[in-house]
Order: sequence, then structure tokens, then C-alpha cells
Amino acid sequence: KDGTTFPAEMQGRLLDFRGQRISVTSLRNISIRKTAENALMESERKNEALLNSVPDLIFVLSREGVFLDYRASSDTALYVPPSEFLNRSAREVLPADVADATLFAIKQALASNEVCKIEFTLALDGRNRDQEARAVAVGRDRVLFIVRDITENKRLRELESRAQRLETAGRIAGQVAHDFNNLLGPLMAYPELIRESLPQDHGSLPFLSSIEEATRQIADINQQLLALGRRGHYSQSPLNLNDIVRQVVGEIEAVSPSVVCETVLAEDLMNVKGGYAQIHRVLLNLVHNARDAMDGKGVITITSENFYVDKPTSNYWSIPMGEYAKLSIKDTGCGIPDEIVGHVFEPFFTSKTVDKKRGSGLGLSVVDGVVKDHAGYVDLRTKVGQGTTFYLYFPITREELRVVAVDEFVGGSERILVVDDDPMQREVSLTLLRRLGYNASAALGGEDAIRILRDAPQDLLILDMVMPPGIDGAETLRRVLIDNPGQKAIVVSGFSETDRVVEAKRLGAGGFVRKPLSLGALARAVRKELDRQPDTVG
Repeated sequence: KDGTTFPAEMQGRLLDFRGQRISVTSLRNISIRKTAENALMESERKNEALLNSVPDLIFVLSREGVFLDYRASSDTALYVPPSEFLNRSAREVLPADVADATLFAIKQALASNEVCKIEFTLALDGRNRDQEARAVAVGRDRVLFIVRDITENKRLRELESRAQRLETAGRIAGQVAHDFNNLLGPLMAYPELIRESLPQDHGSLPFLSSIEEATRQIADINQQLLALGRRGHYSQSPLNLNDIVRQVVGEIEAVSPSVVCETVLAEDLMNVKGGYAQIHRVLLNLVHNARDAMDGKGVITITSENFYVDKPTSNYWSIPMGEYAKLSIKDTGCGIPDEIVGHVFEPFFTSKTVDKKRGSGLGLSVVDGVVKDHAGYVDLRTKVGQGTTFYLYFPITREELRVVAVDEFVGGSERILVVDDDPMQREVSLTLLRRLGYNASAALGGEDAIRILRDAPQDLLILDMVMPPGIDGAETLRRVLIDNPGQKAIVVSGFSETDRVVEAKRLGAGGFVRKPLSLGALARAVRKELDRQPDTVG
């Protein structure tokens, strides 16, 4: 009567009443029911969205272990297609050990009404993947399984555990080596004194020679223990890894003529700060290992390059973001089996036979220790029958081996805006540009650069390419050119010339400089772009 609209349900039927056919109609206000139904539908939509966002697999199994239902996101790998496991038992579908664990979890969950957790391994997409399943009872005869891939988590836990083991072993090795070094004094000195007191034909002289040779080998092993345990106790100065590579290659070729050492060395390799002798030992150990893996015949390839890690990566160790001088030592040997590759950096672990050089079980642990002393990282990739490659990452330094006069590079006084989301990279760029005389300032990202340019025009933009979560270098340049069609720019990136770099150059960026930046490379690129005539764009 008041004009309000409401949802209604109408029902009608025909009846016989006092000999006449009549229609009976009822009208009911169903506002409350509709409100409840809408709330239920909204709740179901939310639950659906929540379930779709969960990367875990969800299964419903009966008391007998039969798969009744499942839910999986579109990008989640299944062990077998749904048609092959729905309405079938776990024993029909899964490997015997996984089926046994599944049935055990069902029994425990139904009996205790508590969550039962199991772990197992399944082959998915051709690779073994570690899985964790949590089983919880749903009613009296059904169990809900939530299955999660924990392969990456287990690998990261193993990395952390491995690092802790090596750190502990290093401390112990250093303490033992310090005391052991003192005891070596008499063994090194007395044999010679005894020899002088004996006739030249005395029968004990061969024994003294054996003692001296054994003592020299013990001393060498002890030096490796000291390198493993007493880290950072040596002076570090700017050096170029290419120089060490050339020396090591000369040494290995002199003693192993059947081994071919090939080098691919970056001419513009950035310097690192470290101990020459320690890095020499690291490289020599790796080259000797490569030679032994090839039974003294084959090709060892050593590559050096400037390398920028734009986002943390991990294989054997985790490599954080940063600028590195990277060495790769690749052999054509037998490779390292999967069952031992996780132990190769542990002290005293060796796969070499007794006829190989004693003490070699310390080689890779010393490599790991010395590289860590230099704030660096070691990584490796290996495959049985296809050889092994070790990667060494050393943080770069912009200290020069010799003093480089600024006037060797042509600078200027133009206004330059550095656009980079990384504060360290901004500081490096500003320092180098100001050293060259430029009026340099910085923007925190693409959006910030666009704002700055509205009030303060710049002669040149130096654009980082990757700047998450904001717009990248190419998009920044595209937006800048709307208001400043003649804006000059160069691009810097830790990657090679990607599609986005190509796009930036198509828009008008006149140069590309790869991180890590050097004074010479930056000076040349900046001056070239500033001096470029507008009609030479592209």
C-alpha cells in the first residue's frame, strides 16, 4: 500500500468448490528468504574465489582411500589426469609407498579428529617433486587432503643447513690448524738436523726423507685448514681476475700438456678487491679438479665477464642482487652424481681415489671459504657425462689498479637525471657523473622522473630498464617524449638488450650501457649521446 517493492512468491491452483471450478492464489513476501539466499550465494562466491587463489591441491577421499573429488588451479600439475584417479582407490593410482602413507593418514585423521601430516615424493613433469599433505576428517567417513609442493622450501632449508655446517666446520678447522701448526715445527726442522749427524750411508736416511715428504704434505693440508678456518686475515687490494686466470692457465699447461685450457676473457672486466694469492689458490684448485675429472685429457674453458644480478637467484647457493666480476670454469669431464653434489663443499669430502693427491678433500671447502672472505658466492651446474661448470661471483670495486686521470675521459657540465630504483646504483651513477663534471641528480623511478622533468628540464636521462613495481625505462621514456619530444636518453641494465631495451632505442634512446657501470663506459656513452645531432635518432 505504501508503494514499497519487495520480492514475492505467488502460488495458484484450481479447486472444485461447491460444484464450481475456482482458482486459489496466494502471495507471500519472501524478503527474508531472499536476503538469506543472497548472503549464501555471496559466501559461496567468496569461498570459490578463495579456493581458486590457493596454489595447493585439495582432494576428498573416502575411508577406503577412494578419490571422491578434487580442486586444483589451472597451472597446478597433477600426477595423473582426473579421469584416471576420480572414483579410484589410492592403491590403484599412486606408487605403493605413497598409497601406504595416504591410507595411514586417512586412518589417523578419522581416529583422532586431528590433522595428520605426511611427506612424500612424486614424479611430476619429468622431475621428482617433494610434497606435503595434511589430512583432516570431514564427517565420519571422509578425509580432506591439502597437498603442497615443498620442493623449493626443502631446497632453501638445505642451503641454510649447508651454510651452517660449513661455518661450523670452518671454525673448528681453524682452531685445530692453529695448534697443529705449532706441532709441525719439530717435524719440519729435526729431520735435517738428524741427517747432518748421521753418516751418508746410514740406513735411516731413506726414512728421514719419507718423514720430510710427509711433513711437507701435512703442512700443505694445514695451510688449507687455515685458509678454511681463519678467514679475512689477509690484506685485500684492487686486482683484475684476468691476470690471475692467465697465470693459472700458464701453470696448468706447463704440468698437464694433454689438457687444453681455453679462455674467453672480458676486455673491460671490472676490478675486484681481494688477496691475489688466495684467489689464485681458489682458481688453481678448481682447475686441478677439472683436470682430474677429465682424467688428464680434455678441455677446460675459463670465462670472465661483468655480471649484474637484477634479482636474487639460487641454484647451489643463493646469489643476491649486485654487481659482480664473474668467472666460469667449465670442464668436459664426467660430471658429479646427484647423490654427492650436495656434499662437494664439505671439508674432508672427496670422491678421489687414494692415488690422487692427499688433502684434496679440502679443495672445494677452501674455495667456498676464500670466496666468502671476499663477500662473493660460488655456484655450480653439473650433469653426469656432460661435465661441470663452477661459477665464482666477486663483488666489483671501482678502485683502479692505477690512478686514472679524469681528463682521460671527456666529461661536461650538462644536466643529467639518473632514473633508477636502486639507491646503491643511483649513488654509483651520480658519483661517476659528478667526477666527470656533469650536473647530475637522481629520480627514484619512472613516475618520479616524469614529475621532476615538468619543473626541471634535463639534457640527458640515464634510464634503468627494470624498476619494479613502477614503470620501466622504456615506458618512462615514452611518457617523457609526450611533453619533451627531443629528450635525449641512454639505457642501463644488468641484462643484455631485451625487447624492452630495443623498444627504448626505437623510441629514441641513443645508447645502451650494461651494468656494472665503469667510468670509461659511462663517460663514452654519455658524451656520445649528448653530442649526437637530433636528426640521427635511431
